[in-house]
Parts: sequence; structure tokens; C-alpha cells
Amino acid sequence: WINDFYQKEVAKPEEKQKVHLKSVRIKYEVTEAQFNAVMKGEQCPSVNMKTSLPAINMSWFDAVEFTHKYNEWLLKNAADKLPTEDGSKGFVRLPTNAEWEFASRGGIAVDEAAFRENTFPMPDGIARYAWSSKNANGRLQVIGLLEPNPLGLFDTLGNVSEMVFDGFRANKLSRYHGQEGGMIARGGSYIKGESEVNNTSRIEVPYYDNNGAMKKKDMGFRVAITAPLLTSNNRIN
Repeated sequence: WINDFYQKEVAKPEEKQKVHLKSVRIKYEVTEAQFNAVMKGEQCPSVNMKTSLPAINMSWFDAVEFTHKYNEWLLKNAADKLPTEDGSKGFVRLPTNAEWEFASRGGIAVDEAAFRENTFPMPDGIARYAWSSKNANGRLQVIGLLEPNPLGLFDTLGNVSEMVFDGFRANKLSRYHGQEGGMIARGGSYIKGESEVNNTSRIEVPYYDNNGAMKKKDMGFRVAITAPLLTSNNRIN
């Protein structure tokens, strides 16, 4: 999970803000096997179809707890694999909404015109890149079976919608409102139509329903690996 870092400043089309992204790598959605290994302390099982499905039916709070437990394991067992800034170790977390969109659109691998489209370039058609109700036959699919986006990231669109770190805010005239609401789910899923599987839609999902923390059969997550930005006064200056 931990390799291939990149850095860029980009003006988001709908936000009109500059987003500084550093050391982010979110190649695959977290699988059932990975989730259970971290959360339950299970040994990673042999790879098979079932354990290679995206982890689903967990809440946003479960996803955040996953990143916490994974960070603790990494610092103890693989600290050298984490990025370092001025001696401060990096860490795993959910990607922010801006990071997710930057990566899904194709980031530094596409030109400005392609970056602003609803989907990243798909020369062979959307069915070769994203699982939707049109090609998934109503079933969750194993990660990484389709073609990646221009950054080499798999399933950013379709299969499961993906939770991000920050909460939902209304957007009017290219500016976000200050108040945050529920969680954000991005990318669409295998039960959505092709028109709903894109880089632009932000779906607000309540953190809770009548049964407690919200969980959905078509919602999962992927992780980002990042490092502190302001590690000293010199960085501020």
C-alpha cells in the first residue's frame, strides 16, 4: 500500500481554491481481508475472490478506527515505509474530499481540459473502467479487475462509493458554505447508473440512522498516506 508519492498544487474547478497534496497514494479500495486483519488482528488469509472484495457494511467511524489501528501497526512494524518530513513520521488516514477528487480525476497525469471533465479519460468506454448497474450484474466486484485511471488508481469510480475524511458542505457559486453536515460518499457504486458514476457528484450520507452509525452495502473506503506539512517555524515562513 505504501509507495509512489507525488506532489502538486491544483486549482479545483468547483471550489476555486488551491489544494496542496503531498505523499498521497490510494491505489485500491480497502478489502475485506485487509479490514479484518487490521481491526480483528487476524492473519491475512490467502488471496481469493471473497477476501478481495471491497470492505463494506462498516461506518465512517469504523473506517477512521481502521486508519488509527493501521497507523499503530505501521509505526511498530514498518515505520521505515512511511514518508518523513523533518523527522516527523507520516500517517494513514481517509483522503479528504479534495484529495479524493484530485486523484480520481487523474491529477498530474492529465492536462487541464481532461481534469475538468466529469470522468477521467476513458478511451475504451466507461464499462472498461468502472462498475455500475450496467455491467456489475447487481454484484460487488473484486478490486482491480478493470482498467485504472491515468494515475494508476483502480475503482475510484463505481464498485463501492467511497467515504472521505471531511464532512459535506453545500456549494453555491463555486464557494463552499461554512457549516458541515453528514459524511461525503464519492464515485458512485455498482448499483448506480453510469450517469451517477463520475468525479463530480458528492453525495451527503448521514453519520447515523435509526439503528446507529450508518452502514451501507455499497459504501467502502480507501486510504491516503500523508505527512505533516508545518513541521517547524521555517516551514511557516
